[in-house]
Amino acid sequence: MTEWKEAFAAECAKPIPEQRDGFLNRFALQLSKQGEDAKEIVKMCLAAADMFTEKAKSGGKDGKSLQYGGVEFGDVYNEFCKENLTFVQRKKMFSPFDLDSNGYIDLCEFLLYFYKTNILAGYKERNSQQDPENEAEALMQEFVAPALFIDPKLDAAVLGLKELGEAYTKSVEAAKNEANEGGGVKKVQLGGTLQKLEKKYEEDQKQFLSEDAIAKKKKKIITEQEKIVVEMKAELEKEDADARGPSKKK
Repeated sequence: MTEWKEAFAAECAKPIPEQRDGFLNRFALQLSKQGEDAKEIVKMCLAAADMFTEKAKSGGKDGKSLQYGGVEFGDVYNEFCKENLTFVQRKKMFSPFDLDSNGYIDLCEFLLYFYKTNILAGYKERNSQQDPENEAEALMQEFVAPALFIDPKLDAAVLGLKELGEAYTKSVEAAKNEANEGGGVKKVQLGGTLQKLEKKYEEDQKQFLSEDAIAKKKKKIITEQEKIVVEMKAELEKEDADARGPSKKK
């Protein structure tokens, strides 16, 4: 199993409340920067987690997973997506998320699907605007990847370094292929060519933020991501308390 699949599978193995908070901490701030209302995101995720928990009591697995072809998940999908799909339609739609092919879906996978338009925009930004071959896998990769659209300078550095690294790898492979095909002199010159490519790569990296600066910005964003979730939860709790009115003492 690839690294991102292992990381995502670990998220799915967590209890529902932890999956909910994991999704919110990863995406609430990013989605708000993409035009979604942060409070509504938190409100929706809280409600979806509550419904998943309730449905898992009667038709779930390990107290957290629902059969995507089952009635229980059908109720969840209909409640939040406002669409009543058949078993066959749900199976076709959600089986790509089923990494272990056991017929079950977890909360974090459903939330990825629910917000897939904006999350896929992040994937495309991270991958040179290329449409994913497999949307479900792209969404899962985004779950375990650093957030985008929060700090433009950080995005430019991370994405720029990624593209630079890919270009360097291609240039090295091209030089090796040329040496193998050219033989003789080309093979003798290969060592010098690779050294020049490496030196240019190191120089080109200097136009971006340093590794230390990137690490500091990533740490700051994680703090901001967690902060907005805490704030929105507090606002929703206050609204609920205000709606209930003052408690009466006996």
